Amino acid sequence: MIYTQFFTGLIVTLLLDGIWLGVITKSLYQKMIGHVMADKPNFIAAAIFYPLFVTTIIVFIVTPALKGDWSLWRVALMGGFLGLALYGTYDLTSNAIIKNWPIGITIIDMAWGVVITGTVSIAIIVVSRLF
Repeated sequence: MIYTQFFTGLIVTLLLDGIWLGVITKSLYQKMIGHVMADKPNFIAAAIFYPLFVTTIIVFIVTPALKGDWSLWRVALMGGFLGLALYGTYDLTSNAIIKNWPIGITIIDMAWGVVITGTVSIAIIVVSRLF
């Protein structure tokens, strides 16, 4: 079960974040924070982040949701809140310590954290309940 949860979460996360970063916000991020962006992604950092992100969702949302028979609505809310905290940690820290960090990026990115973490949480729960 844990492998199914992990790979479901990883696939959904990579698909959603790939669309978000590679298509939807690519020019926005380049315009607003291009001065601090690397020329190309650091794939080692990504290879550490994405499994850690999915594992965090499994530990703090999926496991208690399955044990407590949470509704999908509750899974979405709790997953979204976790995403707000996770993305908020990065964005608010960046806002606090990086000169001229745009508050717009902080707001957009934190909202994305709510959406992606809630969505991945739901996807893992749905697949877990099917199998």
